[in-house]
Amino acid sequence: MNPFTYLGRVMDASHAAFDTSRVATLSAYDADGTLLARIGTFFLPDSRRNYRLRVPLADAATKGYSKSGAVLSVSVEDGAGKTWTGDVVDLSPGAAQRDPQNTVSGQCCWTFSGLRRDAPPSAFFCNTSGGFRVYWLAMKSRPLPFSGRGALAAAALLFAFAPAPRACAQQAAVNPFTYLGRVMDASHAAFDTNRVATLSAYDADGELLARSETFFLPDSRRNYRLRVPLADAATKGYSQSGAMLSIAVEDDARKVWSGVVVDAGRAEGTVVGEPGGVREVDIVLGEDADGDGIDDALYARLKDEWEDSDAWAPDAAFDPNADYDRDGVPTIVEALAGTDPFNAKDSLRITAFERAAAPTRGSAAESFLMKFPTSSGRAYVVQTANAPTGTWSDVAFFLAPEDGSPVNVIARPSTPGADPATVYLLPSTNSAAFFRVKTAE
Repeated sequence: MNPFTYLGRVMDASHAAFDTSRVATLSAYDADGTLLARIGTFFLPDSRRNYRLRVPLADAATKGYSKSGAVLSVSVEDGAGKTWTGDVVDLSPGAAQRDPQNTVSGQCCWTFSGLRRDAPPSAFFCNTSGGFRVYWLAMKSRPLPFSGRGALAAAALLFAFAPAPRACAQQAAVNPFTYLGRVMDASHAAFDTNRVATLSAYDADGELLARSETFFLPDSRRNYRLRVPLADAATKGYSQSGAMLSIAVEDDARKVWSGVVVDAGRAEGTVVGEPGGVREVDIVLGEDADGDGIDDALYARLKDEWEDSDAWAPDAAFDPNADYDRDGVPTIVEALAGTDPFNAKDSLRITAFERAAAPTRGSAAESFLMKFPTSSGRAYVVQTANAPTGTWSDVAFFLAPEDGSPVNVIARPSTPGADPATVYLLPSTNSAAFFRVKTAE
């Protein structure tokens, strides 16, 4: 069955939102205290929402799944080691619910008042498969007043969390261990908030420890962060340094890739590191039964496209490393970069490099703008060298001529028809320099 989704905004007491730099972690438990879902907050530059908590559903009682109409308990860890948990009090009649067609039935406001993890949960109710609700989560030690908030209450649900007492920290929890990187399909197109992949981490006994969804940041190649909770002693729902994990990824087509954790055979990615540690792991969802280094479905698709192209010859065999459109780039490289390997006009290339109309950010140094085409789901870096045969290194650039901070990566969402990119460069010296653009590895 399709999961039920809670989404909205998690904020601190001053209503400053959490994101990927200041992460809050939401966990959903069933009535027996079994973890069902766990996600971290994300950041989207064009959205007020910063979390999406997807609760897996089943049509029969199943461990690790909820059911429509079941009751959940939800807690939030604020990134500073404090867990906010408690009961929910219904402050007004009705129930704010949005179905997949975005029709609203009723309205409601809520606040957390309890302090106990083991209190009878009365907070969250799962609705029908595939539905979702919108919640505004604010962390305060007392319920927030609702005077003067009528219009706001009609559009969202408001929670105020009470901090968990010392008794709730008896698991001896320590800082989590974090996996982060990029989840991609077989053609190396990244998942994000439009085309969501869900990562789940399990311990050796098959207990769910963490669950996270992919996100999108326009200036980062990373699209996931999976935070595994750690304890200094064996504790249910927590892992320990040196323990082994099993990670599964569910793609946007509802296919679950079990045991897939690393790209290029980095098996150490399944071992939990030290508290507070971070390991970068890229995940490519694909199958390579013949061991040729290319996903089998991608190979079949490229072969079919070759047979339909002008490059096909009846007495020739398909070669993914050949350059059929003669643009200087092998077929498989173009496929992974998101360009058409059978169209010489479709390639990653610099289409403009010229002086900017005005110095960038008031600098006396001369600035330049560079333009290049992009493909959906890909990320790009700009590199510089003193000579074409020299050593190339990444260079920071700006996404606007006068505003913003320098970035090292420009990413494109998974939506079709990615726009060309325009970036602004500030050469560090007056000596000759060469620039190139490439997909981020």
